[in-house]
Amino acid sequence: MATPVQHGTHGDQEFRAIALTQLHESKHNPRKHFDPAALQELVESIRQVGIVTPLLVRPNKTGFEIAAGHRRYRAAKAIQLADVPCLVRELDDQAFLEILTIENLQREDVHPLDEAKGYEALMAAPYKMPVEKIAERVGRSVKYIYDRVKLLALVKEARGFFWSGKISAGHAILLARLTPAQQQHALGTRAEGYEDGGVFQAERGLPFDSSAAEDDQFKAVSVRELEAWINDHVRFDRKAIDPMLFPETAEKVQAACATPDSDPKKSVIPITYSFVLNDHTRDTSERTYTERAWKRADGLEGSKTCEYARLGCVVAGAHRGESFDVCIDKKLCVVHWKNEVKAAARRANGITGHAATNADAADEARRRKQEEEYERQQRRREAWEKNTPAIQKLVDQQLLRAPTKATGRLGDLLINALSDWRRAKTAVPRGKTADDLVRHLAGLVLSREVRGHDAYGTFPKLAKGLGFDITKALPAAVQTSARKKKGKAA
Repeated sequence: MATPVQHGTHGDQEFRAIALTQLHESKHNPRKHFDPAALQELVESIRQVGIVTPLLVRPNKTGFEIAAGHRRYRAAKAIQLADVPCLVRELDDQAFLEILTIENLQREDVHPLDEAKGYEALMAAPYKMPVEKIAERVGRSVKYIYDRVKLLALVKEARGFFWSGKISAGHAILLARLTPAQQQHALGTRAEGYEDGGVFQAERGLPFDSSAAEDDQFKAVSVRELEAWINDHVRFDRKAIDPMLFPETAEKVQAACATPDSDPKKSVIPITYSFVLNDHTRDTSERTYTERAWKRADGLEGSKTCEYARLGCVVAGAHRGESFDVCIDKKLCVVHWKNEVKAAARRANGITGHAATNADAADEARRRKQEEEYERQQRRREAWEKNTPAIQKLVDQQLLRAPTKATGRLGDLLINALSDWRRAKTAVPRGKTADDLVRHLAGLVLSREVRGHDAYGTFPKLAKGLGFDITKALPAAVQTSARKKKGKAA
């Protein structure tokens, strides 16, 4: 049944009913994804009251091209309306694209990736609309527009997770700021349950099965946790600073490298608040000054300025991407390294006073001992990490030959790993065989799961996957509600 409408004109546009067969969606519409549930709600609304807000269209050779109202058009097709109310307006390509993009992208249910494509189309040739103008038109900040467009830099796998809802816009924005290789590192690999990256963690209760088609075996960490992981595992590149993301740092680095032959790697000191860096953030081509090797020297946060200060940039760990003046000159700066300068002067001048000699010797011995211990630990850590795959392989081989009894040190290790879990209790005995031990451990794990704060929603699905029937233990009211819901769905 068509929606009744009056024909008429107003200004440069005409208000009239147009046959559905004469309308077509614009190929330039950035919105490619429509929520089926929301669309069905619109269908029911139109079925009851008709189309309240007319579609905005422009005439072309094949009929009328829709500028705004693609969802209403799809809903009208679903209930087979003969015609729909429209505002017909003559629009050139630029005006049409602005309306098509801005009108559609102001909807709350538009996916951020569709939104990004729309903004990109406005910024690209031949229109080249400034970001500031787009931000003003849609009522958003320049940074918001920039972050949305940046989402188009997501690698294919990350986009898939974003479309499916496995990661949020917050996760996606953090990933999009990384290089493709860094994104893949952050995502991890499916064969490892994505736990070798920083985005996902395995769902509790069942081991990860890489052969399973379902991806509900893992979930995303919080946005804050992902940001912390990036800080610790992705080195900040001082030669490729994004001025939109790190405006103050970009400005300071540019000033520090004002001469044509300046190099950020030589003009800006890489620093970290950490005591040691991991392999992912360590750069063998240059020294990164760790927490004890630099002192803040910009006069802020209780620091003092000095004539030897140089620009420092935090390349890893907490405050990654920040920059401020620091002092690393332990030979000359008495403002920040008074004791170190005095000790160096005594050694240079050959002062042999008993007290001075003893103090210097003690300081030097302590310093050398710390450096030697640090280097020794570094060598051990690097050797261990290098040989981790071989160690794991050897452990796996020996584990396959380990005694199958539940008694002994191996059983103790497994149980102790779970014993500190609060409320983890089970009546399943430890027994004496490996099967007994597995059942006991499973009892501890499921004990924690069944007492989780969201267990009412997660545990039934987990129990079903394990082949357990828990309906007999549910209150009658819950069972009745579940049956009603099931019957309604049918």
